[in-house]
Amino acid sequence: MREKSAIIVISTVAGKRLAHRMARALIKGKLAACCNYFPVRSQYMWKGKHEHSQEVMLLVKTSKRGYRKVESFLKKHHPYQLAEIVALPICRAEKRYLAWIMEGVEK
Repeated sequence: MREKSAIIVISTVAGKRLAHRMARALIKGKLAACCNYFPVRSQYMWKGKHEHSQEVMLLVKTSKRGYRKVESFLKKHHPYQLAEIVALPICRAEKRYLAWIMEGVEK
């Protein structure tokens, strides 16, 4: 198994309840093996204005092959006009943990 076959998809959402619901659905649907979420403060430019907000960052651990399904799910269930959906490769991981991620997602 190549280490780069697993990824982490990052998205921010408006609150903990939504993050919890999204994480649960991603895992139950076998789109992700694990999701973490935690509060963050965000600053960004939106429509020419400097904005800041309290958000919840969602980290979705999935397979590289599963990215499109995760992206589609996030777009469908995300309330923002422009959802943050960014995938990062897992360059190194403990082999058993990596295998666990890959086992947890639909092939």
